Amino acid sequence: MFFVAFVPSAKSLEERYWLTSYLEVEDVLDQGDAAFRFAGRENVILDPVDPAQGPEAAAAEYVARNRHQLGWADSKSVLQAIDQDVFDPWQILEGRGEQLFAHSWWDSHADWRRRATAPYVVGSPASAEIGSAIPYTHVVEMIPGLLPADQLRVQVGFLPMHVKRRVDDHAEALAKLFT
Repeated sequence: MFFVAFVPSAKSLEERYWLTSYLEVEDVLDQGDAAFRFAGRENVILDPVDPAQGPEAAAAEYVARNRHQLGWADSKSVLQAIDQDVFDPWQILEGRGEQLFAHSWWDSHADWRRRATAPYVVGSPASAEIGSAIPYTHVVEMIPGLLPADQLRVQVGFLPMHVKRRVDDHAEALAKLFT
């Protein structure tokens, strides 16, 4: 996987898109497995909690421990619900078989449940960041056939969005930029 960063405030197309990193997939895990294997990493959005406590106590303990640092998009409404004693623990919990997980306190994504059901991708040691990001327009000049920068955003309904693209035909050439 190759990552192109987008800087929305940049003025020109050349200043807007930057090739930044490359990830060679080593393993694909369930998010619950990743929560144990990579506990504490910033990109793990689930934290294991003790299922023996029960959902209500586990959720209350998790929020109490992290109350002053919650980064959730809905943290104010969660805290208000707790303070008013109308809190639904499943607002922050996810069950996986016998295990119970809380939405990681630092994660700000409102769509965390969709992300929590997606696979967790583990990079191999061959993965790399470019020391100095390369303007994507220069990458296209070096590797003809890549989608030009002005075509990286597509209109989805009324929103312009960046969608993932396959670059199989250009992967080898792109990887050489990281060596």
